[in-house]
Amino acid sequence: MARDGTERYDQLLALHYGLQLNRRLGARYEDERAPEPVAYSAVLHEQDQRLLAESVAAVAHAMTPLISRFYERLFSGRPFLRKLFPMDEDAMAAQHDKLLKALLALVDQYARPDQLAPLLRQLGRDHRKFGVRPVHYHAVGEALVAALRDIAGAAWKVEYEQAWTRAYTLAADIMVTAARAAESDPPFWYATVVGHELRRPDIAVLRVRPTQPYSYLPGQFTTVESPHLPRLWRPYSMATAPRLDYQLELHVRAVTDGVVSSALVDKTAVGDTLRLGPPVGTSVLDPDSRRPLLLLAGGTGLAPLKALIDELVQRADRPHHRRVWLFVGARRQSELYDLADLSRLDAWYPWLSVVPVVSDEPEFPGERGTVPDLIGRYGYGSWHDHDVYVAGPAGMIRTSLERLATLGVPTGNVHWDSQTGVVAHAAVQDR
Repeated sequence: MARDGTERYDQLLALHYGLQLNRRLGARYEDERAPEPVAYSAVLHEQDQRLLAESVAAVAHAMTPLISRFYERLFSGRPFLRKLFPMDEDAMAAQHDKLLKALLALVDQYARPDQLAPLLRQLGRDHRKFGVRPVHYHAVGEALVAALRDIAGAAWKVEYEQAWTRAYTLAADIMVTAARAAESDPPFWYATVVGHELRRPDIAVLRVRPTQPYSYLPGQFTTVESPHLPRLWRPYSMATAPRLDYQLELHVRAVTDGVVSSALVDKTAVGDTLRLGPPVGTSVLDPDSRRPLLLLAGGTGLAPLKALIDELVQRADRPHHRRVWLFVGARRQSELYDLADLSRLDAWYPWLSVVPVVSDEPEFPGERGTVPDLIGRYGYGSWHDHDVYVAGPAGMIRTSLERLATLGVPTGNVHWDSQTGVVAHAAVQDR
């Protein structure tokens, strides 16, 4: 679609949400009530977990045909759904398998309903930025089941279809209910770029100011759309606690084939306008905990952990009395792009210790190795009584979680987001 067509669609979407909000403020309509949630017995839920896993195993050999068949089914007879996806064909190609992978990721999360429901509520609020309506959820679920059935062929069972219908209906009901509850908020925010600092050829620190108040918790992330790539959103964490002027700081690293990250690093300038989705993520400070903190960062995963430190710094009138260790890992010293500011924080606040770690540069004068290795070697006390937050590349997070488990850190004390575990955002990370 041409750029003017995209803008027209956005205008109609904004008008739709404005009229919808006006209607809800003026009257209460029976048909706007949230649907009744699906009720599951424990036995049925456990049975569906097994059936869902079996159905995915039946198509695991043919993921590429499954992806193609899913979009054929989705767009067949519903050309209006194409407007919910990137307009640029190259961008759409890069996006092609993201939605389906996110849907299939529900299978892994389905075994943990206590964690899944909050994530689905966040996704329901976030997906409003795409113009998603309740009828769209039905269309996606129908296309998903049909594509799985088509590709599985003779291996498909009616029990698989029943399990997927129950599971998807449960997920869609939670997301639709959350979306309706968020209708007093905009589906997205416009934000002006007020600062663009290139720290390395591939890393930029962006400061953006939303045109409307943007409320979030330190440790959360947003999704960003560049005007160069309409309908292509990618997640980036806020690197500071909320400011009175609503200004946000984002750390972006351009990665190979990362069309959005490259656009933000190389093509974005002061004065440009971006769009931001609602805040997402669960790696926030527990307000009732007084345990010391262990923060493990890899690359630009530093951003959400720096926001947690900033939150503690801002509690000047309410001393927190929490010891904080921040381990920041990179392959080379030059990739420690925020070391100057971290060193200042380390000097100013006696409760904070910053430990840079470099893995691939033998001449580095500081700690060498990886962050997961280092926390096992450090002798500053046991970590089992700490609240631990981990952010960075997926491999670094996985290795850190394994190391923390061997060190006896209770899983309930460990926090991470897969943008940095959120199912849909994990499927689109780093592009």
